[in-house]
Amino acid sequence: MFGSAYGVLVLGSVFVLFLDELGLPKERIGLLSGLIFLPGPIALFIAPYLARLGFKRSLILFYGGRKFVAAALLLTPAVFSTWGPAASFFFASGVMLAYGVLRVIAETAFYPWLQEYVPNSVRGQYMATCSIVGPLVGMLAVAWSGHVMDAGSGFGRYQLVMGVGCILGFIGVLLKLPIPGGAPEAVRTDQRTHFRQMKAAVDDRAFRRFLLGLGILGLATGGWSTFVPLYLKETIGLDAGDVVGLHKWTLTGTLLSSYVWGFAADTKGSKPVLMAGLILMVLAPLGWMALPQLGGDGNTWAALLAGLSGVAMMGYSIGHERLLFVSAVPPEQKTEYMAVFYAVTQILMTLSPYLAGEVLVASQGLSGTVRGFAIDEYTPFFAGSMCLIIAGLWVFGGVRDSSQEAG
Repeated sequence: MFGSAYGVLVLGSVFVLFLDELGLPKERIGLLSGLIFLPGPIALFIAPYLARLGFKRSLILFYGGRKFVAAALLLTPAVFSTWGPAASFFFASGVMLAYGVLRVIAETAFYPWLQEYVPNSVRGQYMATCSIVGPLVGMLAVAWSGHVMDAGSGFGRYQLVMGVGCILGFIGVLLKLPIPGGAPEAVRTDQRTHFRQMKAAVDDRAFRRFLLGLGILGLATGGWSTFVPLYLKETIGLDAGDVVGLHKWTLTGTLLSSYVWGFAADTKGSKPVLMAGLILMVLAPLGWMALPQLGGDGNTWAALLAGLSGVAMMGYSIGHERLLFVSAVPPEQKTEYMAVFYAVTQILMTLSPYLAGEVLVASQGLSGTVRGFAIDEYTPFFAGSMCLIIAGLWVFGGVRDSSQEAG
């Protein structure tokens, strides 16, 4: 619950609009959004040390630390007013890079711990329950942050929202203390053995295909949270409060669909849920592209598309995460497999918003019509995203689902 509020108030559209308020160009906004994923490859080297320290202890320590680092972003306007936009960009870059290092260490520990303490028989429903409770709190956070955005002006409103988010996030870390498992491993693995076992993970053909599918979808959707809010502000003409408020409709879609997706994953298998979610995801970029042609109230259509995105992303999330824990990763080799999984996905998630920003920069000034369909600088971004999702459908179509076979 607290983590959901933290994500909305610190890492959501508020953060993107905050960077836009600083006057940063799109390619730099994309770069800053991707920096937290850049340290991902260190997961390959630190996993055995985290196993010795204990996955639970590692997560509490480094997740807690990153909340204090995130709070340093509140100083960015002071840097901006004193030294200018270039200095504020480099300051924010340093904060996000440090944040990313702590994030990678914590999440490298989190996935093996999560595989340990959640039974596979109810994993889909567990994930769905988390996805019901979290969005309820997230909707309150969106409503409050949207009110603050509308009621205030300047940097102060962003600092208030993000500061409260950091406090709630730290409370959420402390609430993980009673969760069982994640104890230090009794048998230590040396680096040579660790890398040999990671090579075995890379040599696993089924695991490689699973990673390829995740990578394609990471590239397809990694720029959504960064540039869809700017698209709605610049092209559709919504104000900052309305853009932030749209997140409640994404959370509504998540909330209404999550338990259905989770129950279906536990009873029918992970892959059918994954594929259904991906099919719905294809409709999201198509809808965003069509939004200027729909006419009428842009807020209403944007809300419907945000809700659809929430439903689709939840199906994809539950499907691929359950597939990861139940089929793709052998429990006895979770440390090495999860390290490879995390490193690969983080590299691609680093590239996604940066590449999306470069596409938007290259498309600046694009306008016209094709068969009566208006195009603008965001059209290549959405069209590319849709094509990548279709490619991901094909890749995931060849991934084996052992839980489905067992059923």
